[in-house]
Amino acid sequence: MPTNSKGSASAGTIHSILGVLREVDVRPVRAAAEAPFVLAFFSQDLALAQHLTDLLYRGLRQHDIPPMRVCAAFPLGAPAQPTRIDIAVIVTRDDRDNSAELKLQHEFERARVPTLVCLIADAASPPPPRHQWLPASVTVLVAATPDGVIDDADATRHLVTAIRGLRAVDELSLARHLPAFRESVSRGLIEDTAIANAVYSFGSGILEINPVAGVPLNVADIVVLTKNQALMAYKVALAMGLNADFRQVMPQLAAVVGSGFLLRQTARSLIGLVPGFGLIPKVAVAFAGTYATGEMIYRWCAYGERVSGRALKDTYAAALARGKTIAQTLFQRRKNVATDKMGLITIARKQVHKEAAMLQVGDQIPDFALASDTAGEVRSSDLRGRRFVLYFYPKDDTSGCTAEACSFRDNLPDFSALDVPVYGVSPDTVTAHGKFRNKYGLTFPLLADPDHKVAEAFGTWVEKSMYGRKYMGIQRSTFVVGPDGRIEHVWEKVTPANHAKEVLAYLKGSPADAPQSKTATRKTTPRKAART
Repeated sequence: MPTNSKGSASAGTIHSILGVLREVDVRPVRAAAEAPFVLAFFSQDLALAQHLTDLLYRGLRQHDIPPMRVCAAFPLGAPAQPTRIDIAVIVTRDDRDNSAELKLQHEFERARVPTLVCLIADAASPPPPRHQWLPASVTVLVAATPDGVIDDADATRHLVTAIRGLRAVDELSLARHLPAFRESVSRGLIEDTAIANAVYSFGSGILEINPVAGVPLNVADIVVLTKNQALMAYKVALAMGLNADFRQVMPQLAAVVGSGFLLRQTARSLIGLVPGFGLIPKVAVAFAGTYATGEMIYRWCAYGERVSGRALKDTYAAALARGKTIAQTLFQRRKNVATDKMGLITIARKQVHKEAAMLQVGDQIPDFALASDTAGEVRSSDLRGRRFVLYFYPKDDTSGCTAEACSFRDNLPDFSALDVPVYGVSPDTVTAHGKFRNKYGLTFPLLADPDHKVAEAFGTWVEKSMYGRKYMGIQRSTFVVGPDGRIEHVWEKVTPANHAKEVLAYLKGSPADAPQSKTATRKTTPRKAART
């Protein structure tokens, strides 16, 4: 691989890195990535099931077909089925008699086989019911044409998200055997490693403030962070289907890892002898260097190309800004915990990326894709071109959240008249959302954010306190997002009753006419759904 003085490490640095990497035992990582599994699709429409399996073999490189086929399609009720099934996918249409499919799903449930039900729905029809398929996971593929043809790109996104959500197969193995998973899994690895390196750098930096401890910790820091980046590089190579022999693939990636090594060397000079001096820049550089290095590795593995100097600079600058936010959060938390290194790392790892500043007017919203209890997967990219309301609430079926949801329910016709859809987001599961909806007759989609990543990205996942106990949770907040994906208006720490009227007044251009949530006295009365 060609190198240059700015974008890569010197030969001596690469030699040093490879010396460190020889100490890394990658055998468990390789074994997990190469472990075979069986992903079986079942459908009355065998051609459709076969088409869906073929989609999972389409990746960034059209010529890259894994040698081992782990996906197979079977007609419903086929006598010849694999004796071992790691994931079962039942494909059907929501407008047909699904008694045979339900019977098969119950058989898989009894056998403890993780099951995904893939419903093909008509775009003009109401969202299909899901409760009959519980406890199986459900994803909905909306037909792109009147004759039931699905959109391949949309179907692939839904399948990848839903199958990863089952957590039934190691993600490295999923990506190595199925090219459709490679981009999302690789980018997840890069993000996780960048955060882990930032957390470790912060923990070690606290002790490095002591000049006596600084010298040995500098050495240990470089070794640990280099190993983390090396493992990230190797895992991305495995996920992208490259040679699994560590000794062969790592020399090709060593120059890329080396550039991150030099960035960390720069970070070392930022640490001073005054408490706190240089700590935030050091952590930010650790995050940004790892993230930019990961991007270089991914591009090389995916396309065989080196990232241009300008593109790398832009990537690093954006990552550095995120790294500073993470570092500031960790530094603020430092005074509330013991100063021992491992204690800091443990607590900081739980807090990192969870107390970012709330997005404000003019900010571009982050990309997201969340499962809905009625509308399949809702993606921010699909909402471009129209205004919408996204409100975050703590928990289904609690008094405040019920009042807020019923307020939006009662005023939904007015939102519809303005062509502004409403989406509620909480950390609850899709199953919990369904129960909440059925109990109160809610008529707008509820989105499940169980790992609270979207809440974190919007800045609504914050530290809260109740009866002296501190915990992380949702700050009740509402965002109006414009057609360009930028935030038009924000309500922070809203009071639930009549909040929907506040939002409507803003959308109509008359915010002064809205009832003030903090002083409103009339409460929205929960209305249970009519029995049928």
